[in-house]
Amino acid sequence: MIRKKQLILSLCLLFWLLGGGVFGARPVSAQNPPSASKAEQAKILIVKVRAKNSFGAGILFSLSGGYLFIATANHVVQGSPKELEELFVEFEFLRGATVPAEFVNAYPKLDLAVLRVDIENSRLRDVAVDALPFNLLGKTLRLQRGEEVYPIGHPEGEDWDVPATPAVIKKVVAEEISFEPSCFAGHSGGGLFDANWTLVGMMTRTLGRSCEAISFERICATLEDDWGLVVNHEPLPLGPVNAVPIPATPTVQPTLSVAEQQQQQLQDLLAKADAYFKLKWYTTPPETNAFDVYRQVLQLDPDNPQALQSIQQMLAFYKSRAEQAEKQGNSQKAIQYYQGYLKIAPNDDEVLDKLLQLQTPTPPLLPTSTPTPRPTVAPTVTPTSIPKQTPKITLRSTPRTVSDANAKNEFGLDANRRPIRYVDNDFEKQGEVVIDHATGLMWQQSGSGTYMNYTKAQEYIKNLNRQQFAGYNDWRLPTIPELMSLLEPKRASDGLYIDPIFDRTQMWCWSADIIQIKDEGSSGSAWHVYFSYGNARWNDFYNDGYVRAVRSRQ
Repeated sequence: MIRKKQLILSLCLLFWLLGGGVFGARPVSAQNPPSASKAEQAKILIVKVRAKNSFGAGILFSLSGGYLFIATANHVVQGSPKELEELFVEFEFLRGATVPAEFVNAYPKLDLAVLRVDIENSRLRDVAVDALPFNLLGKTLRLQRGEEVYPIGHPEGEDWDVPATPAVIKKVVAEEISFEPSCFAGHSGGGLFDANWTLVGMMTRTLGRSCEAISFERICATLEDDWGLVVNHEPLPLGPVNAVPIPATPTVQPTLSVAEQQQQQLQDLLAKADAYFKLKWYTTPPETNAFDVYRQVLQLDPDNPQALQSIQQMLAFYKSRAEQAEKQGNSQKAIQYYQGYLKIAPNDDEVLDKLLQLQTPTPPLLPTSTPTPRPTVAPTVTPTSIPKQTPKITLRSTPRTVSDANAKNEFGLDANRRPIRYVDNDFEKQGEVVIDHATGLMWQQSGSGTYMNYTKAQEYIKNLNRQQFAGYNDWRLPTIPELMSLLEPKRASDGLYIDPIFDRTQMWCWSADIIQIKDEGSSGSAWHVYFSYGNARWNDFYNDGYVRAVRSRQ
């Protein structure tokens, strides 16, 4: 009973402690922790949990009395006493080593179970476990609808998974968190982190397109109600972060020659990229992933075999997982893997075709009776070719909700979702902007330097206006007709269907037009223009896209 009270006390105290710092002294034997990002630290708190007939994830939440304590979903470990004797935990900071675990207690109302691992009688005895990042545990639930969160677990029993794009909170009711997209088997018991990589909840179940999580604050409050526990604010002997070492780029010594400095920089980048690759951080988080760092390597050494081989392995991983998801009928997961593939190889027509097929709903069967003829909606851009001398044309600038069924008529698309008619642009580059005299629009010459979800795309526009980019404060997301006016009928030498006067980074761009999906109202998805494929398609708000802002010239 005393040990149980100590366990609950540790749990509640940790949930009330927020932020960093060192609580108490560290053992002399503990090594100084290397520098690491919060995302890297967050993964360390998440473990794999394996029972006899099930698997899931768990959260390291306390170190007490020679044990590491783990919170997980009760349904992951629920079973007969014999099955509870066959529990194992796999630790990320032990490079996937498996350690036997002991069932401590269960709280079925919360779908919560507590496990523990004996430190001295396992491989943990040689690890500075007092330096685990318990400072990432959240204190108070302050989440709101629309905020971004990062679920970390083990989808289908695979390795530690950091999502390619953040999830979005749909509702918070009675400290229960609902977010989209849905999670997969193996996420149960995993951690839910906010945008600052603070642990705010534990995932419990999937409901349709949403995933449910319970906040740690509710867990703590429930324990207080059940046991009459008074929180004791005496500090626990917890140390700072002991994260997976991601090699940092050291300062180049001034005594090195230019050639030696370049070689040192190359080796440092390769070490960092390889570390991200080992963690399977292939294309996310932005700028701190294997692909982005390998690209820096190839800028220094275009024929570097190590970088080229690793990039090919990442492509093979995404493609094989996408094809496997297709065979299993999981189109949503296949889309996510294909999108990851296209971040590396945006001009792969075969994969673009597959992605287009997955994103295009199956057309309904034709009715047996002859339907009432509907008037043909004229395309937004009417002239076949607009010479530079003609008056400028006016394109729709007001956002609309356009269903997939009406897209061809509304946007003027052919069977491949490409424009029926193209605009004969009259571009003039002026510093950071490009003016199209044919349409009267002013464009960013480049745009966002990285891809982002729809919410962040709107924030990007607000920041442009706040900063008065290029001297103006009326920048906005373009409509599909405006974005499509930039499309070229043939692919340019740089692989994109857009004039080379524009930066090629923005391979697919968000528009202001959203899509009405059957049974889902008009929220959740928006239209894109893919300059890597020369057509228009839609994508969910939580997925990725670039931004190329536009403004109407007065």
